[in-house]
Amino acid sequence: MSDFRNWLIFDEASVGYAIAGLGRELCILLEARRKKGKRDPQRQLFAPETEAEEAERIKKHQIPPEEREKPEIWEPPMPEEEESCPITPLSGYAKHIGAIQAFAMANPENFAQVMMFSPLSANVPFPKHWDNFYMLMTILKHQFPDKVTPQEIDQVAKAFGDYQYAMPHTISGWKVDTIADIWNNRHKLYTRLPKVARKGDDADLIRELVKIKGIQPVKAGFMAQLLFGRAGCIDTHNVDIYRHVFPELKKLMPKGSGEDPWNVVKTKLAKGAPPEKIQRYIKLLKELEKRGIGTQQLWDVWVDFVESFYEYMNQYGIGPYAKLGQAIDPEDPHYKELVGKEVLKQPPAGREGGKPALIPVIGKGGMGASATHLQLDPDEMYRQLYRMYRMGIPASQAAASIPFKRLGGKEGEPLEKAIGMGREPSLLHYFGKSGEELDPDFVRWIIKGQLAKGGRDREKEERLKKAARRKAELERYRGGLFGEW
Repeated sequence: MSDFRNWLIFDEASVGYAIAGLGRELCILLEARRKKGKRDPQRQLFAPETEAEEAERIKKHQIPPEEREKPEIWEPPMPEEEESCPITPLSGYAKHIGAIQAFAMANPENFAQVMMFSPLSANVPFPKHWDNFYMLMTILKHQFPDKVTPQEIDQVAKAFGDYQYAMPHTISGWKVDTIADIWNNRHKLYTRLPKVARKGDDADLIRELVKIKGIQPVKAGFMAQLLFGRAGCIDTHNVDIYRHVFPELKKLMPKGSGEDPWNVVKTKLAKGAPPEKIQRYIKLLKELEKRGIGTQQLWDVWVDFVESFYEYMNQYGIGPYAKLGQAIDPEDPHYKELVGKEVLKQPPAGREGGKPALIPVIGKGGMGASATHLQLDPDEMYRQLYRMYRMGIPASQAAASIPFKRLGGKEGEPLEKAIGMGREPSLLHYFGKSGEELDPDFVRWIIKGQLAKGGRDREKEERLKKAARRKAELERYRGGLFGEW
C-alpha cells in the first residue's frame, strides 16, 4: 500500500488530473477499509476540512457553544505531575529546567533536539519558532533518522514554505548548516559536551559549543543554560534590559542592533585558549552575577519581560504565551535593582500600527513563556496537540504553552491577527486527521510527497527563470540589430 501511495505522488497539473483524483479516491477507500471503518487520515491532504465538517467536529467533541462566541484563547487545565525538580516559589527556571535537562540526557536524539532549540530561535518570532521547531524534529526523526545534508535541509525549508507551515521563517541562511552539523554529530556531542561541562569552566564550554557551524557565544550561552544550567543568553532583550539597569556595564555590550562584540572567528578556536571575545562574554555574565543576576535570574527575567512585551505590543493586548502565572518573585533581593524599572521597546517587525512602549522589567507573568522551553519527543508532542485541539483533552505545559486560535475573533478580526498564530499548530495541518497515534509509514509518505512537490515547484521556477533570461537576451539582441543596444 505504501508503494502504491508513493506512486500517486506526482504533479496533478501534468498528466491526467482526473486519473490522479480517481487513483487517490481509490487509495482512500482501500485505506479506509484496511482501517476498518476509521476516518481515513489521508483525506485531509486531498480535501481540506470544510466549514460544515469543522462544525460537525466541534459538535462531536462537545465544545460549549459559548466558547465559540468568545475571542479567547483556549487554555486547558495543566496537569501537576510534570515537575521533575524541586520548585522554588515563583521561578520558571526552577520549575522547568530539570525537566528539560532530563529530556536532553535521555539519548543523543533528545540532546540534539535541545541543542537546536537555541540557535533556531534566532531572528524569528518565538511562537513561530516553537511551531516550526517540532515540524523540523518530526521530519528529521522520520525522514532522516541517520544523517541529513544541508541540501536536504534547504529542500525541507522550501518544500514546507507555504502559509500553513512557513518553515523558511525558522530555517534559512546559516541555520541550514547548523541543523546538519548538530544532527549528524549528535552522538559525539552527547558524549563530549557533558565531560566539558563537568570541568566547571564556562569559557571552555562556550568555546566547545561555538565550534558548531553557525553558533556564536550568545546562542552557545543559551545552549549551556538549557543543557547544563550554566552561563546564559544575552540576546537583544537582555541587552536592552541590562544596559538600562546597569549602565556601568554598557562597555561590555553591543551599542546598537548592528554591532556584536562577541562574534568569534572560527579559525581562532584552533589556538587552544578561548578567544578574547568569548572571555568578554563570560566577563559580562560574571559581572551580572555579582549584581545578583545569575543563570536562573537571567532566565526568569527574560521570560517575564518577553511575555509582557508581546502583550503590550499586541493589537488586542493578547500575548502569544499561555497564562500560567508569574515566573519571578519581585520580593526576591536578587531583583531589587530591577523592580520598578521600564525599558523602551520598539514594536516587533511587521506589527502594523505598533508604537514604542515602556515595558516593565518585572511584570506579572512569565511562566507561560518559560514553559515553551519544555521539550517533548515530536511524536508525543503531536499526540498531545491532536488530543488538545481536536478532542478537547488537557495536555502538558509543553504542548499548551503557546495557545493557537481556537474559534471566533474580536469585532470581526480573526484571532490569529492578534496573536500571530494560525488556527492550529503546523503539525495538525500537516498530519491531518491521522488519529491519536502516529503511523510512521504514513508520516514518511506525507513528508516524501511534500518534498517531491517542493522539488517540482523548484524545477518549474528554474524553467520560468531560464525562459525569462532567454527572452531578455533575445530582446537585447533584437535591440542591438536596430541600434538600440
